[in-house]
Parts: sequence; structure tokens; C-alpha cells
Amino acid sequence: MVTTGARQGRLLVVLLLVAVTLSFGIGVVPAGAVGADRGGNSSEAGESASACSPEEAQSATISYAQIKATDPTVTTDQPASVSGQVTAPQSNRCVVVVQVIMTVPSGMYVSGTNNVNSGGQGQLTSSFEVYPGESVTMSANLFATDTGSELVIVDFRYYPKGHSEESHSLNGFSLQINVAEPNSHTTTATPQQSDELPPLLYVTGGLLSGAFLVLFIRK
Repeated sequence: MVTTGARQGRLLVVLLLVAVTLSFGIGVVPAGAVGADRGGNSSEAGESASACSPEEAQSATISYAQIKATDPTVTTDQPASVSGQVTAPQSNRCVVVVQVIMTVPSGMYVSGTNNVNSGGQGQLTSSFEVYPGESVTMSANLFATDTGSELVIVDFRYYPKGHSEESHSLNGFSLQINVAEPNSHTTTATPQQSDELPPLLYVTGGLLSGAFLVLFIRK
């Protein structure tokens, strides 16, 4: 015959097992499910943008492109800062490869800082990828060795990744840079004459007046 103490002991063991099982299920299952969802969504988005069919490639485009100089007037010892941006619409089903072609005149040099290569006179080509719904920025510094007005021509060429036969061009972007000599002269103070008499002249005049007064009294 089972005693009351033994029954209570068995009941306590059963309750402990149930509590451990519930705690394990609540702590592990949701965390694993969330991790699987994030990984699956990220992988599908990457594969969808990379696997571009010929039909999807025909509709891939660029919705916005701009390049400008922050200060069109610079000196031979201070570069001109150039910045630009390219945006692909969310409706694209392909990654778009963008090529930036800069025609640099003689006497100028490009120092790229973001998505722009460095180089001198001639055509300078840089390329980067733009994903659907993404905006990519670019920047560079333009150095000039000669004074005067210089014109930098910028053209954009883009095509769906893996489909270079579907290339398109955006032409006619230009940057006019005015280059001046450095401001090397220094400002010097010019001495100015004062209408007021210096203090020393007042003192000298007072002494002479006193001397004449003493001589006059003695006489």
C-alpha cells in the first residue's frame, strides 16, 4: 500500500518535469523561428535581385542621377569638392551596374573619395552597383594647376547586372570650375596721422612758457 508521503513525492516530481518542459519550449522555439525567418527573407531578396531574366532586364532603369560641385570657384591650392547621387527605383527586378565616365581636361586631377577613381587628364571611368530602391552617393576632389575656367564632362552608363547588352546612357552633365590664384598677399597696417598733438609737445610747450615767465618776473 502506497503511503501518503510517497504519493506526495511522486506528484512533486511530475510537477517539476512539467515545469522544466514548459520553460524549455517557451525559451527556445520562438528564438529559433525568428532567426529562420530573417535568414530566409534576406537570402530570397539577394537571389531575386541577382537572378535577372531578360524580360526584367529590359525594364531596369535609373530614376535619378546628379553630380555637382559644392563651390565652382577654387584656387590652385584648394580643390573643388564634387558630389553626386544615383538612385534605382524600387520597381527594378535587377541590380543595376552604373559607370561614371569623367572627361578631365589638362591641368586637372581627380582624387576620388567615394565610388570615384583617381586619375588625371583624359577619361576616368568608375563603376558601382545599385540595388532596387537604393541610392548610392559618390564624391571626389578636383585639383587644378592652372588658372582659368575648366569644364569637366560627366556621363553615366548603366545596364542590368549580367545584361550589358541592355545598356543605356545619361549624357550632358558638366561641371564648370573657375580656378584663381591663391590669395597670398597680406594686409599691412598703414600709419595714419592724428589731428591730436602728442603729449610730449604739450610738456615741452609748458616748460618753455614757465621759463619765459620766470625771466619776465626777474626783470
